[in-house]
Amino acid sequence: MTEAVTGHRPVSSAWSAFHERLTETLRAMTEDIAMPGALGWDDPTSGPGLTPREDPDGSPNHFREWATPVDHVEIATLTVRTLLEVHDAAHPGWLAYRSFDSDGGQLILPGSGLQSA
Repeated sequence: MTEAVTGHRPVSSAWSAFHERLTETLRAMTEDIAMPGALGWDDPTSGPGLTPREDPDGSPNHFREWATPVDHVEIATLTVRTLLEVHDAAHPGWLAYRSFDSDGGQLILPGSGLQSA
C-alpha cells in the first residue's frame, strides 16, 4: 500500500480508491432514483417505512396510472425499458415475482415463465 502525505496526515491510496468508488456509486444511485421519473413513472407519494394502513392512499414505489382504454404497447414498452435501464435485468431469467390476492394469499402464475420469489 502506498501513502501520500497531505498536510500532516498520511492518506493511503486504498482510501483514495475507496472514496472515488463510493462517490461514483452514490452518483449512480442518485441517477437511478431519478431515472424512473425520466421514463414516465410517477414519483412515490408515501414516505419510506409507512405501511398502507398508515398511508392508505400513498405509494412507497414509483407508479403509473393509465386511462382506459389501456395502451398495452405503452405499458409493455415502459416495463421493458424500466427492467433494462433502471434494474439492469438484461434477461427474463433474472426475474422473479411476488404476487398476492386482496386477502394476502399467494397467487401462482405458472404461465409467466418466471420463478416465484
